[in-house]
Amino acid sequence: MRAFPRTSVLVVQENLAISSLVPSTLVDQVDVLLDEHRIDDAAALVDQRRKKLEGNLTVDPDEVRRHYFCKWF
Repeated sequence: MRAFPRTSVLVVQENLAISSLVPSTLVDQVDVLLDEHRIDDAAALVDQRRKKLEGNLTVDPDEVRRHYFCKWF
């Protein structure tokens, strides 16, 4: 069994490419799982990290209004 350091963010793009916004250890983990044809495990790992990140998000209502307003100009 391999031990991996923990990381946080993966971006799965529309063309099914995977990019990392943080150190590549999470990408390495997913890559190993995919190489071993453990697609469900790779998807579960990515989903687990996504849920963890979403749980830590805080939305500033003023920032949302500024973004929405600026988008139209």
